[in-house]
Amino acid sequence: MARLTAEEVIDRIRVKEGLPGENLSFLDLSGANFRAARLDCANLANADLRGADFGMADLRRASLYRARLMGAILSGASLGLANLREANLYMARLMWADLAEADLSGADLIMADFSGANLYQAKLMRVTLGMANLSGANLRLANLTMAALDRTNLALADLSNANLTGASLRGANLNGADLGSANLSSANLSSGGFSGASDLRGAYMVNANLTDVNLTGADLREANLSGANLNGANLSGANLNGAFPVREHR
Repeated sequence: MARLTAEEVIDRIRVKEGLPGENLSFLDLSGANFRAARLDCANLANADLRGADFGMADLRRASLYRARLMGAILSGASLGLANLREANLYMARLMWADLAEADLSGADLIMADFSGANLYQAKLMRVTLGMANLSGANLRLANLTMAALDRTNLALADLSNANLTGASLRGANLNGADLGSANLSSANLSSGGFSGASDLRGAYMVNANLTDVNLTGADLREANLSGANLNGANLSGANLNGAFPVREHR
């Protein structure tokens, strides 16, 4: 069966016809209106989707591998189990999108807006999330190994049991975030903010860099801070009951 052209895709979307399972890879669909469209299991790998509107669209299990989604709108979209590996989502809007168990490994997410998004158990290894907005996002059990999250807004985000091994969170805003039982071993959290009763109970922070971090009022009960560098950190009012010993590096 012949593949659809970009023009045919636009025509079908215009008459509210879904495209589940269709092969749309490599097509130029920049600026297209896919709002509330059915694209579950569709193949959009390597497609040009810059500025496209996928608000409330169904993209569950879709492949967006290496797709160009710069400035795209995906607010409220369903992207559960979608493949977004190495996709470019620079400045994309994904507010309240459902990305549960999606694979975003190696994706460019700089300045993207994931506020309120569901990223439960998502794969975010080696992603670049600098200056992105993840406030209030659900990142429970997410894998953020070696992720770049410098100056990212993670205020009130749920990162409980997340894996942030070796991640860079320099200057990140984690005020009020839940990092209970998260793995932050060897993570760089220097100059970050954890005030506002951030929950770090049972967090694994072995050899983490916490230089100049604001931990005012943070809950660090039972946290493992072995080998962590807390030079210049503000621990005013922090709860360290049962926390493992701290060794300062000079």
